[in-house]
Amino acid sequence: MPQRMKSKLAVLLLFSGALAIRGAETPDQVNGIAALVGESVITYEQVQRAIARTVDLERARYANQPDAFRQAALQAQRLGIESLVQRRLILQAFEDLKVPLPESFIEDNVQDEIKKKYGDRATLTKTLQQDGITYETYRREVREQFIEVIMRGRNVPRDILISPGRIERYYNENLDKFKVNEQVKFRMIFIDKARSAVNAKDLGREILAKLQDGADFAEMAAVYSDSPSARDGGAYGWTERKQLRDDLADAVFSLTQGQRSDLIEKAEGIYILQVEEAREARVRPVTEVREEIERTLVNAERMRLTKSWLEKLRKKSFVRYFY
Repeated sequence: MPQRMKSKLAVLLLFSGALAIRGAETPDQVNGIAALVGESVITYEQVQRAIARTVDLERARYANQPDAFRQAALQAQRLGIESLVQRRLILQAFEDLKVPLPESFIEDNVQDEIKKKYGDRATLTKTLQQDGITYETYRREVREQFIEVIMRGRNVPRDILISPGRIERYYNENLDKFKVNEQVKFRMIFIDKARSAVNAKDLGREILAKLQDGADFAEMAAVYSDSPSARDGGAYGWTERKQLRDDLADAVFSLTQGQRSDLIEKAEGIYILQVEEAREARVRPVTEVREEIERTLVNAERMRLTKSWLEKLRKKSFVRYFY
């Protein structure tokens, strides 16, 4: 490592150590150093900006679970730091290539990003002001993202071919993944005792009589059912036993294809069920899942190649974390 770089790193390490001591009680120091990559510093402010949307989603998800939210936020922070470390490694690799990148390319990409995410420059400026970010910072981040996309495309092939033999082998070694339990496609009419203005059982008998006289089940469900599925004619798509309440599952799966139940009375209301199609438990054939397997294997291979490439970049650089 060059002497100049060693001296600079020493100063950075000393500075980051002082910040870590001063803010040791919290992992989210706004101006603390999260990581060093070569001579490049990644601050917690940059990390927080990168993960802001994820943290907002987790905050809403765990609104009444502060401990769970804290764990989710910490995980988002770790992933955010790692993502920024990877980007810095990639940017360093790009700089080592010494390939000129015309500013016109960057400007075109910036304008595309503005149109896609903000619509116009005025909306962008207002948003940046609210977030306390300068236009120069925004432009630099867009440039870095653009370079990262270029470098990933250059080092990890987009078109990865998976041989038919490999697909067959994966299928045979993972048959459990392609097992499908017994399923039914059915319709339901539900009369809620609490909402019905008349005796629910009497109304159920009336509906059943109309069905026996040839009335369409879907139409009866749309008119009389209190279930959310009423708008779809009481229809439920392919459903496994475990997706239903035990007593209703027993009732539905006791019916054969095309068969309709009698009135089923429960504490909450009256049910009438009709099975439209049924499937026995089976293993999906390889012809049905070939594309699904291919996508899985392509993604796995792409991840493997990406990991291998990033590990090579990491070995060429100095990386230190401070969380």
